[in-house]
Amino acid sequence: MAAFKSKTAQEVWVEHWCVRCYRDQDTCEILQKALRTNRKPKEWERNARAETMAKAVTCTEFSRKPPRPVKHQQFEDVSMFDDDTLPTGEVGFVPVDGWPDRPKAKKDVDHA
Repeated sequence: MAAFKSKTAQEVWVEHWCVRCYRDQDTCEILQKALRTNRKPKEWERNARAETMAKAVTCTEFSRKPPRPVKHQQFEDVSMFDDDTLPTGEVGFVPVDGWPDRPKAKKDVDHA
């Protein structure tokens, strides 16, 4: 059975399906195969009770948007605060020359 009943039916169908699809109709292998062999590809389904020429055949590969790429997790989730290099227990501070252990309290400080 022929892919299209007439040249007009072909133009209407291509305008309805191929022009709205995200694929380029000039490089669409499905459409090119149908036009070359004049046979209905397996990706198309006939609708015998279609009301319009555009709906007489349905393309199962039709999509307005390209498929989304699969996102792969690039990094392993590691907590910032888990550090195995520190010794367990109390963490000591490094003494610095000239740095007081505790800041001295200033009594006559005016705060804004």
